Order: sequence, then structure tokens, then C-alpha cells
Amino acid sequence: MKYTDKQLDTINKYCMNDNLKGLTIDRVILSDFNKSLLDEFLIEINNRDKFMKYGYEPVNRLLLYGASGTGKTFLTKCLAAELGYSLFAIDIANALSTGKAAEALSEIFEIANFTGNSIIFLDECDAIARDRTSSKLNEDASVRRANNTLFQLLDRMNPTNIFISATNLYDELDVAFTRRFNVKMKFDRPTMNDISSAINKFKHKDFKIEEDFDKDIKQLLIEKAKSFTTLSYYEIEVWVTRATKLAIIEGSEVIKESTIFKFMMQAMRIKDCRDKDGKLYLINY
Repeated sequence: MKYTDKQLDTINKYCMNDNLKGLTIDRVILSDFNKSLLDEFLIEINNRDKFMKYGYEPVNRLLLYGASGTGKTFLTKCLAAELGYSLFAIDIANALSTGKAAEALSEIFEIANFTGNSIIFLDECDAIARDRTSSKLNEDASVRRANNTLFQLLDRMNPTNIFISATNLYDELDVAFTRRFNVKMKFDRPTMNDISSAINKFKHKDFKIEEDFDKDIKQLLIEKAKSFTTLSYYEIEVWVTRATKLAIIEGSEVIKESTIFKFMMQAMRIKDCRDKDGKLYLINY
């Protein structure tokens, strides 16, 4: 797609540059429920023209909510890559800092509508789509304008496009805003049972996992991880990447599971010990 200099300036100023190379939907870790929602959504998208022929509005608005690092942004990128869509990831913080968020949103939607087959992604949508009784919304005129403008832009969006919003603060969103979404997906923090699945998702295809981690320590970690409130898929990916690099340094294509869990224990600030009777336990440090 060839853009004008003005359009390119808007994209460079208000959109984040994301590399989609190599991303596929099957790399995203989803609950069974979210997977079924996504499958239904993709069926809708792939049959969009058939539905529109009979006057049915396309299902093209997703709201992703949940804790940071649980895969909301990653899903959006993978979806764009899978569908071959252009991705316009709005840098809303930067737009708000200029005091011209409403104008930025209008320009980005205009470009996306011109492009077609695009995903418009608004992360941290709570920055402009909070409940209208919010004191922040009422006090900041630029936020209020952006909020009103967004509602209008959604009504005029190119039906071939997809609008995706993400937030960590679902309960603070304007109900009128959340009603505009066809699909809402909640993203939970990973449990210990999800970690093995995540490790296999994030490992490089040329590497294998050696399950060399002490099973007794792993069992204790399962219980300990339930209270580790900051565990995220992003962190797991970082641990797998670090373990993979260590394997590369050693000239091996085998990633040791024990290395990954060592990084996890460091993040949780716990270590394994044994009492005088040899009983294993974990302590915080």
C-alpha cells in the first residue's frame, strides 16, 4: 500500500512499529473457552463477504482484558500475521501527550479505512474509554474528546477492518464502550499447569526440552506458584529464551528444564532446602 507523506507521518508518529514475521495463531496460549471464541471469530472473518451479501454486519470488534503479560498484544499481532492484515497499533499514551488524541485517532482510522483489511489495535483503551462518570475523564478535555471521537469512528469503520482493544482495567470501562464489542476475551495469569505447555510453545523448533528438573521440587513449586501474582506468559518466554541461549553457548540443541525453573525460582525469590530429616521445602529469600 502506497501512502502519502502525511499518512506516513501520522503512522510514524502515532503507531507502534511491530514485527509480525514468523508469527502464527498456534503460538498463542489460550484457554479452551478463548480458543473456541477465536475459532468462531475466524470463521466469521473468513465468511465476511458472504454474510454482508445478505446484509449482516460483520463480527469485527474484539475486547481483550486481563492482567499484563497474559497474551493480549501477542494474540493481536499473531492475528494480523495469520490473516495477512495491516496492523495499526495506536500509541495512545503518545497521542494523549500531544493533547490531540482525538485528531490522531481520526487520522489513523482514516488511513486504516483507506487501506482496508486492517487491524486497528488500541492497547490500554481505559486511557480514553473509562466510565463517563470518571473524574479523570471529566477533568481532561482531550480525553473526553478522544472518547467521543472513538465512538463515532467505530460507527464509521470500514467493515473489512477489525478493531481490537485491550485493557487491564475492564471494570473501569464505559459500559457503552464495552457494548460495542462482538467478542470479549478474558486473559488469566498462567497457572503452574500451564507452564509446560507454554515452554513448548515458546521454545525454538530446532531445540528439545530435557525434563531433568527434580519432580519433588516441581510439585512444591506448583503450590507456591498459586500465590505468585505476577507470573505471566511474557516472563515464561523470557526464561525459555535465556535457557535456549545458554544451550547455544554450550553448543547444544537441548534446553534443560531445570535451567528454566531455576530462572522461575529466582523471579519468585525462593530456594529449595532440606531440614535435618532430609525433608524438602521451599523458602523465600
